[in-house]
Amino acid sequence: MIRVIVPTYNRVASLKRCVESVILQEYDGLELIAIDDFSKDETREYLTLLAKEHPFIKVLFNKENYGVNYTRNRGIEAASKKFILFLDSDDALVEGSLVKVKNTILTHSSTKHFLFIVSDRKEEFKNAPESVLIQYEDWLTGNIYGDFTHVMLTDIMKKYLF
Repeated sequence: MIRVIVPTYNRVASLKRCVESVILQEYDGLELIAIDDFSKDETREYLTLLAKEHPFIKVLFNKENYGVNYTRNRGIEAASKKFILFLDSDDALVEGSLVKVKNTILTHSSTKHFLFIVSDRKEEFKNAPESVLIQYEDWLTGNIYGDFTHVMLTDIMKKYLF
């Protein structure tokens, strides 16, 4: 149902934390695409080894540095699951995140785009509502703001690349 896409460039240290947080998710059918945007550090070696150890991880390598939007688009084009979750290489998922995302999608089956709050401060999650329906107008007018990870219907992303 969900494929995690992680674009990366010269962030091998934070990428390791990011990928580990995805690997530790207890989620059936886990898939991860990591795309290296022609890093100059040890990212290529790390991702090559990772793909050998974990068959659910697909790795793509750009032939030169094209930037994050091009790199995200390569992940979108390779996606085969119904939804895409974008995760930057300096981010990490908390335990149980993908199950929560999946359950939210199943509960709101007609929704095509989800925003999940992200933070490095766990106390922010203690009082967060379980689920809030917002409209696109809320986003445009600033009624909803903050840092979010986006989960979108793959078919839409394939039509409207970055």
